[in-house]
Amino acid sequence: MLVTLLVVLASQVRAQEVEKMVDVGGYKLHVRCAGSGGPTVVLEAGASSPSSDWDKVAPEVARFARVCRYDRANVGKSEAAPKPRTGKQVVEDLHTLLGKIGEPAPYVLVGHSLGGMFSVYFAALYPKEVAGLVLVDSSHAEQVKRFEALMTPEQREQSRARLASLPEGVNSVAVREEVGALRWRADIPLVVLAHGAVNKDMIPPGWSEAQLAERERVWREMQQDHASRSPRGQLVVAERSGHYIQNDEPELVIKAIKGVVETVRARGRKGAKRR
Repeated sequence: MLVTLLVVLASQVRAQEVEKMVDVGGYKLHVRCAGSGGPTVVLEAGASSPSSDWDKVAPEVARFARVCRYDRANVGKSEAAPKPRTGKQVVEDLHTLLGKIGEPAPYVLVGHSLGGMFSVYFAALYPKEVAGLVLVDSSHAEQVKRFEALMTPEQREQSRARLASLPEGVNSVAVREEVGALRWRADIPLVVLAHGAVNKDMIPPGWSEAQLAERERVWREMQQDHASRSPRGQLVVAERSGHYIQNDEPELVIKAIKGVVETVRARGRKGAKRR
């Protein structure tokens, strides 16, 4: 009876919305969690983007699962951390954060753009703690190399300067190289969402129509490669979305997350029955 009561009380605590600053090693990260029910969903925003990028997604996910979103160091409401920062440092910050706030594994990681690279990196470093992934128009380890092959020398120089000087203090070229070296694969539920409409705000300056068409073809190939990293991976094209699918078609992101969460839960129930 006492054990049952403690479980119920713990569930109620986790159902409460929590917003706090957490020290992860000399600087504090801002985190918000809401909802209840495992696996916990962790939302990772794009390059130098705040957790508010998930405003259209997080409240809906909280209706069916525990969901946490946070600002990386040097971003949003989080404190500054020494620069430059590596991809591994970013991932270890998140791992420390989740441990300190008492959010137990396994997790379903959801990463947008460069946040997709951090999510894959986390899954590679802590495979037993990741039960599923949703990649939202995610960056790719070979993205820089494949895009540069389409550029003029002047465009390459401009692109490298921009990618190496993100406000949050990470060199996104180096992060992609770090992730590529891991050659990550796993047998977990994986949904890859790819944009179907070109977002004019994301078009690099000076690109010709032919360059842009080839860029879109290459991007779609890379998204398909993401999906191939798990035998349970699938690619979904958001036909009405630009790069920010979570804003243009948030219902697709929510549906993908819910599908992965339900798959993980069903597998957990089958495992419990076998025991």
